[in-house]
Amino acid sequence: DTLRFSASEVRLHHEDGWQQPIMGFRIVAAPPDVGPISGSLARRSARIDDVEVRSGSGVIRGQAPLTRLLGYPRT
Repeated sequence: DTLRFSASEVRLHHEDGWQQPIMGFRIVAAPPDVGPISGSLARRSARIDDVEVRSGSGVIRGQAPLTRLLGYPRT
């Protein structure tokens, strides 16, 4: 019920050759899960831009190559 998707936007850059598509993400998780999720994203070449942790929830924002995020929700 609380899952929402934003309109997707794909941008390709041609700087020293074609670059792969980058996907922005915003993940809301329980505070104890923020660290493990951030580590998992880092292993997928994600760039973490911002992490907020409050008593009830944590939010992770960043970007990663689209190909590295395929299948991520299933894991």
